Amino acid sequence: MMLRRLMVHIKEQNWLAVWLDFLIVVLGVFIGIQVSNWNADRVARQEEAQWIGRLTVEFKNTQKKNAPRQETYREYARRTGALIDLIHSGEPPEDEQQMKLYLDAVWTNV
Repeated sequence: MMLRRLMVHIKEQNWLAVWLDFLIVVLGVFIGIQVSNWNADRVARQEEAQWIGRLTVEFKNTQKKNAPRQETYREYARRTGALIDLIHSGEPPEDEQQMKLYLDAVWTNV
């Protein structure tokens, strides 16, 4: 139908009508593509919200699971730092037991 009207306007050399028909078609295509893009963005936002929800649950579960071990890891990190400081100072360790604690922390973290 649109093509038939366009052909009639061209035969009549009604250039204003030809341009208006062309403009209507272009605007229609543009609006259709834009609506499709808006829908795709909406779907992407919904999927993002679902992923964020899943990750939040997973992170909370991991945090609960690892909470008892956090203090142990902090202690190992402190001992490892103390060993590094001792090495940099060039001084001998205070006693053999202290050195064993430092080395145990390093070996446990490997």
